[in-house]
Amino acid sequence: MQILFEPEYAIGDIVSLKINPELKMVVDGYSIFKVNSAGEVVSWSYSTYDVDGKGFSFRDTDLELYVEFNN
Repeated sequence: MQILFEPEYAIGDIVSLKINPELKMVVDGYSIFKVNSAGEVVSWSYSTYDVDGKGFSFRDTDLELYVEFNN
């Protein structure tokens, strides 16, 4: 069976929490929890780390891509 998985964020992307955009983290992996009968990943989380090296795990709905604006 081939598993279809197209995450919103790639490994190396800088993301922040939607509820706390001050906390910036780097995506360093994925954990797949559930695949449906068609081979589509339907439940997963992102593993991330912050500037201090602390690791975290979040659902994609908790995160947003960090974009820095320069004037």
